[in-house]
Amino acid sequence: MADPELSPAPARRNRLFAVVLTVLGFGAAIGGLGVLLDRDSSSDPGVPPVTGERVALTFGATAQPFAPDRVCDVYVVPVDGRSEGLAARLARALPRRVPVRACVTPSFRLDLAALDHRREQLDGVVVADQLSLAFQMARGIAPATVLGVTALDMYSSTFAADSFDFGVAKRFPQNQGFAAIATARMGVDEDLFRRLEVMAMRYVGLLYFGLPESSSPTSALAPSIRSLEELDLLQPQFSVPPPSATELMAARKAFLSKK
Repeated sequence: MADPELSPAPARRNRLFAVVLTVLGFGAAIGGLGVLLDRDSSSDPGVPPVTGERVALTFGATAQPFAPDRVCDVYVVPVDGRSEGLAARLARALPRRVPVRACVTPSFRLDLAALDHRREQLDGVVVADQLSLAFQMARGIAPATVLGVTALDMYSSTFAADSFDFGVAKRFPQNQGFAAIATARMGVDEDLFRRLEVMAMRYVGLLYFGLPESSSPTSALAPSIRSLEELDLLQPQFSVPPPSATELMAARKAFLSKK
């Protein structure tokens, strides 16, 4: 069933959470995933196709970017070598906006199972799965939010009719959240970083603080982001004025207490 906190507003039922049951290395203790997609239905012939050769040229440094003794609230993971600088900048920016300990990890060596050779795109569902498995192998079921950032184009096999996705996220019952964000269609320079920051704040709000989606047309928690134009309407904040650090910490505490 859909997670009620992350379900779309009644007028926007066309964007849904698909609940997926999975068994990872920790067995039945970990399962029941909610999948959140932010997607655009239009294609862009100017976006380079993702091939095995292109993935290999941008391989990250390690298949295990998470250190067992490094504790952060939000882990920002470059999913390819090209995204290392963006991920580091994002990890510095997030604590200026919300009360989280954010850290950047070494770049993640993506397994080629995440590549859909027919579509020439990464499957964001598989990317999120690979991040979750790597994290849980290092940190078990410790509560945390992991944001993967890739420069490669991405779609979701859960909603395969859509031509691409800006982001895919999953939430585990143990208050772990994993998101993959693709910057391939976000432009360049400051425009790209602003759009990335909006998507990152969106997933921090939904997955770390457990906030509901917002009816505000400029909130990063808006019910859906279906185009680059809609993404550009949003600000990297949850509301106007933004909630205080005290309010956000109370939201986090309440979120962790839920069963």
